[in-house]
Amino acid sequence: MKDMLIRNLKKGLWASIFIAFVTFAISYASLKYRGTHKLDRTFQSLVNVTDKQKYFERECLKLPKLQYSEDDKRIPSCPFISGDTYRSFCHHVFDDSTPPSVYYYKAGRIKKNELVFVATHILDKVSPALLQNAKEPYILITSNSDDSAPNNFQDLLKSEKLIAWFPQNADMIHEKVYPIPIGLANYM
Repeated sequence: MKDMLIRNLKKGLWASIFIAFVTFAISYASLKYRGTHKLDRTFQSLVNVTDKQKYFERECLKLPKLQYSEDDKRIPSCPFISGDTYRSFCHHVFDDSTPPSVYYYKAGRIKKNELVFVATHILDKVSPALLQNAKEPYILITSNSDDSAPNNFQDLLKSEKLIAWFPQNADMIHEKVYPIPIGLANYM
């Protein structure tokens, strides 16, 4: 079950990378042949997006999506890879918008095999909550920071509740660690 879950998550990440590459190729081809190429209209419709919500509905909802909250002001850069795109795939989010007073409560609500997103620069504050209150196995994604992981968080890495860790700035090799690309800047 664990291996199948990790394989499916990797397939989703590689699909996102492929989509980003294809989009870049279309953009490049369109710029190269501007005015004479059929891809020009496609590129213009992609670039001239003024309403992020409509862009999100048109592009992101085509991708596998686990949650999107109307209250969430951070719209991912779908179909491009970004920290906020990874964040949008997760069931539980711990970042600057999460008050520290709810870390332990949210960690206790993690269900079996759910995806947990933590902004790497607050991982030192969130990891005690995950270690103490997470009762079910989970998959961790850390991103949206220049900080590296998981080398400084060996106790979290050794936790029996952690199935796999997908860090943006991986600083070690481990059987549970699967580095992910940084991607583009948020808020495209």
